[in-house]
Amino acid sequence: MLGDNSTVPSSRDLGNASTTPDYSHCKYFMESPEGIQCYTSDEHMLEEIFAYLTLTPLEWVISCVYVLVFVTGVSGNFLVCYAVWRNKYLRTITNCFLTNLAVADFLTIVFCLPPSFAQTIFETWFLGRALCKTIIYLQCHPQYHPHYPHHQQQHHHRYRKLH
Repeated sequence: MLGDNSTVPSSRDLGNASTTPDYSHCKYFMESPEGIQCYTSDEHMLEEIFAYLTLTPLEWVISCVYVLVFVTGVSGNFLVCYAVWRNKYLRTITNCFLTNLAVADFLTIVFCLPPSFAQTIFETWFLGRALCKTIIYLQCHPQYHPHYPHHQQQHHHRYRKLH
């Protein structure tokens, strides 16, 4: 339901089942469990859509936090990678692991944060089923992230064989 002034009560809400409201003035008409939506013109429908998409103060705060996380995440992870690449003395095993983490975090921020932000703010998914599955895979699949070392998997298999 896009707005209160675009919703017309259904005949069952009027209390008299024999009285049927006249919807002939509606250019766009949709009945849903929440009620009946009636839009008299294209301008009326666009006004309701823009009213729905206008951000509340809380959504502005959430937007600022998302932008802050995006900018600091992208720039910080880029700087970590650049520093290790540029300076030979930083190319240690530990720093290579940290660079690997920075690259994974960078990719997660670039590919997963914008769709997550859009879904949080607009409360729906605009990007289709395939991208939905891809984003969920990138966010949840343990082998995409280097936080799940392979030596733990091997240790687990050895433990299973011993017991």
